[in-house]
Amino acid sequence: MELSDDLVLQGQVELAEAVRAFVKQLPAVRTEREWIQDALLKRASAERDQAVASWRAFRAQQQEVAERVRQSELDRTRRRDPEALGERSRDQERGRAR
Repeated sequence: MELSDDLVLQGQVELAEAVRAFVKQLPAVRTEREWIQDALLKRASAERDQAVASWRAFRAQQQEVAERVRQSELDRTRRRDPEALGERSRDQERGRAR
């Protein structure tokens, strides 16, 4: 910005304005610590996102297996005694109605 001020004093206003526009579009000055901090935060965030995605996939797999086990238990019960399953359901409905 000092260079821009000097250019104005020398009568080169257009060049001074161009220098100011150039300086305004520059990124903010950052220290080495700030660069390192940003890099570490990005890395930690990426690792966390990967861990969450892995956990969600694992959890979905667990739920799928649990649903298959539940369904196979229901199928096994129906094959053994289809009427008992119906009677239990009716008994449960009667209990709810009371």
